[in-house]
Amino acid sequence: MKTESSPRPVYRRWWFILIVAIIAIVVVNKIMDDNKNKVSTPASGKETSEANPAPSVDVDAATLIKAYKENELGADKQYKGKSLKISGTFDHTSDVLNHKVVWISDGSEFPVTQIACTISDSQVDKAAALKKGQPITVTGKGGGFDGLSVDVKNCALN
Repeated sequence: MKTESSPRPVYRRWWFILIVAIIAIVVVNKIMDDNKNKVSTPASGKETSEANPAPSVDVDAATLIKAYKENELGADKQYKGKSLKISGTFDHTSDVLNHKVVWISDGSEFPVTQIACTISDSQVDKAAALKKGQPITVTGKGGGFDGLSVDVKNCALN
């Protein structure tokens, strides 16, 4: 004997669950993007947009490299994600996988750890004119330490 079953409710159908999941993903991404564009300042607790960034932290290459060698977590807290104005000695440039990098050292003869400043295509002409050993100042966003170099993103040569 065959019994007729009542149709499943809409909320139990695969296509309805898929639509709800997609909407949830879109909403979560929108919320995360909105939060990413806001930076809170620890002193005031107020949020400011990235259009008005906090003033840059002035640091020389030797101090930045030493901070990461001595205590990576402490240096991350002090420098990572912040706007940095770094002065040091130009060492060389590189282009790996279309990432153009200006390497800055602390001025020592055989630097083991250096600062890798990723630059945009608009900065290539300035970087091409640099001479090894020349003093250099760059501004960029601290990116942390990879074990061999201190990474700085979106660098502009001053």
